[in-house]
Amino acid sequence: MPRIHSLASTAAVSALALGLALSTPAFAEETTDDENTIVVTGSAKIGEYGLDLTARDLTADPGDDFERYASGAWIDRTEIPADRPSVGSFYNLREDVTEQVNGLITEAPAGTQYGALYASFMNAEAIEKVGIAPLTRELAQVDALSDKSAFARYMGATYAKFGGTLFGAAPYADPDDPTTNALWMFSGGLGLPEKDYYFNSKFDEKRIAYYEYLVRTFRNIGEEDPRGAASRVMTFETYVAQLNWDVEQTRQIEKINNPMSSAELVAYAPGVDWAAFFDGHNIPPQDRIIVTDNTAIKAIAELFASTDLETLKLWQKARVTHQASPYLNARMVESRFRYTSALNGTSEQRARWKRAVDTIDGSLGELVGEAYVEEYFPKIAKTRMDELVKNLKLAMGDRIRENDWMTPETKQAALEKLARMDVMVGYPEEFRDYSQLPMSPDDLFGNMVRATRFNADYQMSDLGKPVDRSKWAMNPQTVNAYNGGLENKMVFPAGILQPPFFDAWADPAVNYGAIGVVIGHEISHGFDDQGRKIDADGAIRDWWTAQDAERFNAEAKKFGEQYAAFEVVPGSFINPDLTMGENIADLAGVLVWPSANGKARILAGQSNYEQPDKAFVQPAAVRGFELGDTLSSTGFTLPGSPSTTGPLASADVDGDGDLDLFVGGRTVAARYPEPADSFLYLNQNGELKPDPVNNPALKKLGLVSGAVFGDLDLDGDADLVLALEWGPVMVLRNDAGKFTDATEAFGLHRHQGWWNSVALGDFNGDGQLDIVAGNWGRNSKYEYSYTFEEPLRVTYSDFDKNGVVDIVEYHRDKLTGEMVPERGRSCSTRAMPFIGQRNESFEIFGSRTLEQVYGECLKEGKVLEANVLEHTVFLSSSTGQFTARPLPIEAQFAPVFGLNIADFNGDGKEDLFIAQNFFASQRETPRSDGGRGLLMLGDGAGMLEVVRGAESGLTIYGEQRGSAVSDFNLDGRVDLVVTQNGALTRLYRNRQAKPGLRVKVNAGTANPTGVGAQLRLVFTDGTKGAVRSITAGSGYWSQDSATQVLGYKKPVQYLEVRWPDGQITQKSVEKEAKEITVERDSKTVAR
Repeated sequence: MPRIHSLASTAAVSALALGLALSTPAFAEETTDDENTIVVTGSAKIGEYGLDLTARDLTADPGDDFERYASGAWIDRTEIPADRPSVGSFYNLREDVTEQVNGLITEAPAGTQYGALYASFMNAEAIEKVGIAPLTRELAQVDALSDKSAFARYMGATYAKFGGTLFGAAPYADPDDPTTNALWMFSGGLGLPEKDYYFNSKFDEKRIAYYEYLVRTFRNIGEEDPRGAASRVMTFETYVAQLNWDVEQTRQIEKINNPMSSAELVAYAPGVDWAAFFDGHNIPPQDRIIVTDNTAIKAIAELFASTDLETLKLWQKARVTHQASPYLNARMVESRFRYTSALNGTSEQRARWKRAVDTIDGSLGELVGEAYVEEYFPKIAKTRMDELVKNLKLAMGDRIRENDWMTPETKQAALEKLARMDVMVGYPEEFRDYSQLPMSPDDLFGNMVRATRFNADYQMSDLGKPVDRSKWAMNPQTVNAYNGGLENKMVFPAGILQPPFFDAWADPAVNYGAIGVVIGHEISHGFDDQGRKIDADGAIRDWWTAQDAERFNAEAKKFGEQYAAFEVVPGSFINPDLTMGENIADLAGVLVWPSANGKARILAGQSNYEQPDKAFVQPAAVRGFELGDTLSSTGFTLPGSPSTTGPLASADVDGDGDLDLFVGGRTVAARYPEPADSFLYLNQNGELKPDPVNNPALKKLGLVSGAVFGDLDLDGDADLVLALEWGPVMVLRNDAGKFTDATEAFGLHRHQGWWNSVALGDFNGDGQLDIVAGNWGRNSKYEYSYTFEEPLRVTYSDFDKNGVVDIVEYHRDKLTGEMVPERGRSCSTRAMPFIGQRNESFEIFGSRTLEQVYGECLKEGKVLEANVLEHTVFLSSSTGQFTARPLPIEAQFAPVFGLNIADFNGDGKEDLFIAQNFFASQRETPRSDGGRGLLMLGDGAGMLEVVRGAESGLTIYGEQRGSAVSDFNLDGRVDLVVTQNGALTRLYRNRQAKPGLRVKVNAGTANPTGVGAQLRLVFTDGTKGAVRSITAGSGYWSQDSATQVLGYKKPVQYLEVRWPDGQITQKSVEKEAKEITVERDSKTVAR
């Protein structure tokens, strides 16, 4: 996609860089670390042959260290200037070209457009006199936005003005018809360079620098509470980043080719007034929009809808100010530089005249480029470059023909693509006309406002028109090159065709070794892991045979593994995918288990947290009870973890038709938060035997608080989902009975929390299971002690050497940036008396950092982290990863334990009930009693709406724990039971819901309730309802009924049952049927 020559629009576009390493030009060299980076070592001074031989270190053996031999002397004598992040041939040549362009500008006749823009930039006195008055006028427009429709319109308009947008849009070649420009859309909205900067610990300092920059920004524009405003913007952007795709995903051309019309976008991503957005963007309704990171755009649209207008305005003010700052007074320029210098490592601002030249390059690029070419790129240079490129293309053709593993069909397609790859050298065939862009020598801000709109409108004018491959995405004076992706072309500007890369009079061998490397690099982009998916016409098409594609991918994987082993700097490894991404409670599970006599057997976990060494304390175990008129012990026992038994869950793990048992381990007695072992027991002819294959991997798995099985990837194997305290919601993927940790693959690894419970349901109606997990909520003393990027931490060990494990909670102070204890002096001293001795007074304690309070002893501790305390729904997506969405704010008032997914109102969409509260708090901590039990109704698209207790009838003031759903009175409505610690169990009968279809499933004698089966209603119009999974073990100390109640609003045609092994049965449903029973042998009984 052509680069936008608009400084105000650049931030939005670079949020994705139009997202694509393919659809955007693949540059030869960039300042960021990506897969397209190539570094050519050389010098700006040319020797006898066009090569600076003085760079060599002749004392080095080229066989041992060729870099040292070729460049050692240059490395020794070269220092990195303070205004640059690095130095090398590219940087040196850029500086030379900047000086050349500066000469052209300053020597130009008076009255030229770039002369006027240069004069306005250099007039620092006039800029200081104006101050931030122009910015204040821009910010007043933001303040005046009355609602989110107005905000959406303003956001769309930022394509041509200072400001930010959550959704970028620009024209580029249609991937299905590369002769026509379609509208491409992509997510944006981040102030840091990309998603990983918000979460990766290696960017801690950069995040802090950004936060402080936001504080300065809001202080400079007169915001009353600059730190509060900065925190709100940082939190909002973190949510946005959380929803963004990983950078690796945006490289996958097949994943970002998601066409839809304007109307389809409105239906797909509700939450934004798209009509207003596109009106502000001056874009009429479109038949085709390539919605690149589609699931991110959908999720961010929902986030936009749920975010208050004032927060959005603060975010927009930050974006406007950031983009406008380079053209304001010194205070604003310096504030921005303090932030950008933290990103790139420079310690000195670039000279003002250099920044002026950069501004002209961005605003009047081809105008000054025309003058540059006339002065510095003679015709002989273009002639010899054309010849050089031609020869290199011939050499590439020979390599393809001589390839010994490609089939003839793939070779022929590759040769055709190579032959049709256009090569553009020096400058475009026709230069742009800037005559309608007025420039003033004394109005820098106004110049930039006008230039921004002029260039943005020029770019948008391509929308819907035939692709003009003669247009360039770089200026002639740019020191770089690119492969045009869907345009199947290569561009080599005059700026890079200068010594040391190219010299028309140099020895040809030098040119082939210098610029030849760049040319070969750009040619190869047409055949790399993404370029190979684009054919000779520029269309996305797999032109490789299946055999060749498999071989290519296998070799690419080896190549990536080799690169992944390279440690660029200590602790920092190459990412080949990118370059080629104290709740201590007596928790125990309860589970219904089939028995031969037809009576229900209940398995219950028994825990011991306190005294593992005392004989009178019963060890942790799983015990069996039989439910008849009374609950009686069966004598059945299984050993639990050495100290604690956590949740229980069952499913057919090994695919033999009977149910196996998972026993979660919590914590070792008296050693919280040291995790206990978890176990898997396989059912072998009715006896539960420890699984020798999986159990080694389940040791010390984490503090397991919740467990449920479900087939997340629809491969016919029961995957295991776990809620971990001080850990993530973990997914163990089941592949033919063997578990592997797929937490990161599903995108869940970043969300470290105090997860208490977990359940599965299809909230967005896509036919795949979503995950909902109960956490600690946001109504606690910890609310301001952590952020997503800066977690709450706990370290544990026997710090005072008294034989008891101690815990120390701590966090990073937002003001000082230092780690500080979470607990006060009194509480800490009671646990470890030496704290009071080291810190004689509260004042001393309060003024010290964590290390100063505790000394060296903490270094021996093991550290756990939590960066999310919100109760969260993780929605499935087409990317294969889950998207995190916090439950509504009303759900965040207290910790959540019980979780129940059912269609409570009978509308065919999945709803959620949560059981809340925690009373056993520490002495200095108020108890968490803000919950009343909460019902939320789903909309079928992943959103949940809170039902007030006065409307739902659910007002439970006690310490709620286990909860379960069942149709107790067989009326086709879902009823609810909730237990409480130290209070009565509550049973709520559902009186008002539309009755649904009761469904019973029998998967055989060893699985009579169909555990692991997934149910889905199919309606007469061909649409389908939400998927319901039958689970055994979920939530907290409870299990829902296996008899399901499926709501519906449309006539039902049949019930689709996906059995635990992945086989599917379809059973018709009579019009007046109230209950249906489905047997694995396909018999059905309806009444």
